[in-house]
Amino acid sequence: MARPNPESALRFPLSTILGNETNVRVMRELSLHGGQLSVGNLINRTKISRPPILASLATLTSFQIVTESGTGYARLFSLNRGSPFSTPVQALFETEETFANKINQNDHAAVIKTLRDALGNRLPKSQETRLTRILGNKDLAQYGGRFMLLSDAESLFEQLKEYAEWVENEMTRR
Repeated sequence: MARPNPESALRFPLSTILGNETNVRVMRELSLHGGQLSVGNLINRTKISRPPILASLATLTSFQIVTESGTGYARLFSLNRGSPFSTPVQALFETEETFANKINQNDHAAVIKTLRDALGNRLPKSQETRLTRILGNKDLAQYGGRFMLLSDAESLFEQLKEYAEWVENEMTRR
């Protein structure tokens, strides 16, 4: 199949704005953060290197979707609340976040239900709570709610290994 001919960015700005993953990820971070972020913050939050972040910010700033304050390395960027794209973009990202959280909560509930089905009454509330805590901490690290120190990640991994050992012991008791 032939590649599509590029559309005019002036006539169809959404193709340029939303047709680039870096642009979408930068807008998502700025939208969900709600304030100003530096280039370094955006790099850390999106896990994208500096050159694509800078290119994205240049594009989004030129379309007046993102505003810039400061100069040089002290520049801060935020979603332009006066842009006609601001409200729909924020609504999209908030809906995406809500939807992702619901799916994730359903996945966690399914894990616990499966374990309860397998173990029956041998799944104490304390172990269910422990698993919920482990899954919640995993999500925070995996989906970017917060950064996790290596020592915290190692501790979480140890907790998960201990939990898996407990489950294996319970399963062999059947």
